Amino acid sequence: MANAHLARKANLHYRTHADVDNALNFAQTMSICRFSERNYLAYRKLQNLSRRSRYLVNDNLNDGSSEVKFTHSIHLSKALSHLNTLMKFIEEEYAITFDITEIKCLELNNKDLKFFKSL
Repeated sequence: MANAHLARKANLHYRTHADVDNALNFAQTMSICRFSERNYLAYRKLQNLSRRSRYLVNDNLNDGSSEVKFTHSIHLSKALSHLNTLMKFIEEEYAITFDITEIKCLELNNKDLKFFKSL
């Protein structure tokens, strides 16, 4: 989603997470594709949760711990919340519509998300 936004908005094509991050970072005043602070933080948190689920590592990259970190339903709920934030941005920015996805996750029961509903 982030790479598609960069390609569509400014014909930018990056190969590294660091380059994409710099282009989207709200603090980078020279970037024409930067996200708002809210969207950028959602992007970063989603990236960290994705890393945690793939590699079973802590989403805090600076803690130096080698302890295995499992992904639980609370992490899925957080990831879907952040993805929901980014999907709202993409929907508004590019005038497209996303379907609602139903997913079995008890942690979603108390969340009001536009694109994800708990079964």
